[in-house]
Amino acid sequence: MERFSGTVVVVLSILALMCLWVGCFEEADYLSPKARVAFGYAMDLWRNGDLQGAVSAFTRAGELTSADKWEAFSRYCISEIYKELGDPASSQAAIRAAEAKLGPLPEVIAAAGECYMQLDMLEDARNEFRKALKGRLDGTRRVSVSYELGIVCTELGYFSEAEEDFQRILSPQFPKAYRGYALLLGRMSRGSEAHDQWRAYLDNDPNGEFSDEAREHLDR
Repeated sequence: MERFSGTVVVVLSILALMCLWVGCFEEADYLSPKARVAFGYAMDLWRNGDLQGAVSAFTRAGELTSADKWEAFSRYCISEIYKELGDPASSQAAIRAAEAKLGPLPEVIAAAGECYMQLDMLEDARNEFRKALKGRLDGTRRVSVSYELGIVCTELGYFSEAEEDFQRILSPQFPKAYRGYALLLGRMSRGSEAHDQWRAYLDNDPNGEFSDEAREHLDR
């Protein structure tokens, strides 16, 4: 019996390690606490005018993550810093390194917006999303970036801009837009309209990512 129990413990331990190993890969796109601190430090140096120090710090921050988006983001920031330093050759080299990770420049800029969003730098995220939408993004990506821009504008209080962003992408093929628009309308105290958008979300994605949230709002 003791031998059997020991075997069970060993098997369970192996399973736990396997789950942790798989989980690490599933979380690869997320920023680790150490990398988050590194990016924050690089941002502080940049804001305070230590441009050379910021280049080094962004380089280090990019090395702390295996996610292509964050590595490209570090290169994108380095490119912008080199522009400030009046070094176009180094700026272009950094952009090419970012594009090697994510593809054409609009994709890099859109990813930069997402990174700023995760760092709670919403004004910066808004600026990058707006720039990305001026470039050539494919249809699905353009809709996704418009949604993220709408969410950011809602948080910042740019309600008119957010409403335009959401109205452009309302579609049964992208139910999440109904959710974003509902959140905005709630912030604007347009409760009955928000209710309609929550209902539209559920009608088009009843088991979706935000279905529980939608039901909670509809039950109020």
